[in-house]
This record gives sequence, structure tokens and C-alpha cells, in this order.
Amino acid sequence: KRKIFISTLCAFAAVALIVIVVPPMITLNSLRPAIEKSISEQTLIPIKLNGDIHFSLIGGATVVAHDVEIPNARIGSVLFSIPFHSIYNIESAKLNGPVTIYDADITVDKLSPAMFNHNIEIHNSIINFMGRKFKIIRADFTDGKFTGIIRSPNHKYDVEFIGDTFTIKNKNNNLDLTGKIYSDGSVYGNLGLETTNINEWFGFDKP
Repeated sequence: KRKIFISTLCAFAAVALIVIVVPPMITLNSLRPAIEKSISEQTLIPIKLNGDIHFSLIGGATVVAHDVEIPNARIGSVLFSIPFHSIYNIESAKLNGPVTIYDADITVDKLSPAMFNHNIEIHNSIINFMGRKFKIIRADFTDGKFTGIIRSPNHKYDVEFIGDTFTIKNKNNNLDLTGKIYSDGSVYGNLGLETTNINEWFGFDKP
């Protein structure tokens, strides 16, 4: 019985080793066009995967693509999960859970309502807007709603978009900006701001 137990234990250890060690050593680069097509169709975002594509079987089937390009953005890596039973049919697998983006450099030319067909999470990324750079600490797109924490060189903002309406807040300075984006790209809003140190808040050196 002891020999059977040891043999069984070794078999499980071997399987675990294969699951943990082997997948990161194997790429899915040969499936690149099919994976690009599947992601684009499910997220409604044209995507190009320039780097290696790896997968892991820990906690399910997870795919990680590196050096990703979409309109107006370059992305360090994109992570998404698919059902475990789809591991042998990855090119046609359905996305399971959010698409997670890391280390992106995003350019936004104008404000517009966010329209995605899948949940998207963004971490540790840069957004370029109106000649200024902001850091996205964390952001989520879910069901047409955007919520996130965005930092400028001097301030941190809590940002929320729901459809064509938005709210931007800075708790340290009691900033409260609410408004609406119109179809022509124009924006209407209301601003509330504590004015005690308004020059410092806007970064002005002189009154």
C-alpha cells in the first residue's frame, strides 16, 4: 500500500510540475491571427499582438500576450482567461472574465463615451490627453461604465463615466466636476472647487 501511495503521489507531482512549468515554456504564436480575430470580435477593439503569447493552466486557462497594439495605444501585456475545456481550441474560445491590461501608453484625442463589448481592467498605465500625461493607477470598464483612479504629477483623481455623463473628484482639494459629453465632442459641466490655494492647485507660480 505504501508503494502505491508513493507512486500515486509521484504521479500527481509530475502532473503538477507539467501544469506549472511546461505552459510558460510554450508559446501560442502560431495561433496569433486567430487569437487577434477572436479578441477583436469579442471586445470590438482592433488588436495586433506583436510579442510572444504564453498560457498558464494555474487556476484555469490563462493567456498572456506581450507587446500589444490597438488604435491610440501600445500595451505592455494583456491577460485574459478562457474556459479550461477550450484549451485545445483557443482560437475560437470565449473570453472568461475581464481582459486585463498592464503598462499601456494610451493617447486620448477627445472625450467620448466608452463603448466596449467586454469587461476591461487597466493597471499601471499612462494616458496622454491634451498635451499632458496622467497615470492610470487602476481603472475598470464594465457595462458601459468607467471607474478609475488617475494621478497627475500633483494630484490624484477619482473618475467615473456612465454613458455620456462623468464625475471627476479630488478629495484633498474638494474638487467635484460633473458633466455630460455630447455627440459632437463638446462637454458641458459644473465645477466645485475649494479656492484657498487655487494657484498652487493649478500649478501657477504667480497670482
